[in-house]
Amino acid sequence: MIRIVIGNIVMFIPFGFLGWIFTRFNDMKTLLFAFIPAITIVEGLKYFTRMGIFEVDDIILNTFGVYLGFLIRNFVEKMFRKLII
Repeated sequence: MIRIVIGNIVMFIPFGFLGWIFTRFNDMKTLLFAFIPAITIVEGLKYFTRMGIFEVDDIILNTFGVYLGFLIRNFVEKMFRKLII
């Protein structure tokens, strides 16, 4: 059970770094407003195609993974700015 929870979080951390590729996602609000509907659609498709079950906790944990990735990205950027200055 712990492996599934941690997996749901860790698997989505890279999405927090999308701001490096797409400048539109440099803002956390924009990133989350784009991500939450997308993951909800994926969860709905799992339900309707009977390839899995719709779980609200997956949406919450995946969103937390994106948020954590965004925080890590900001931390890395601040560290690089300190190294440059």
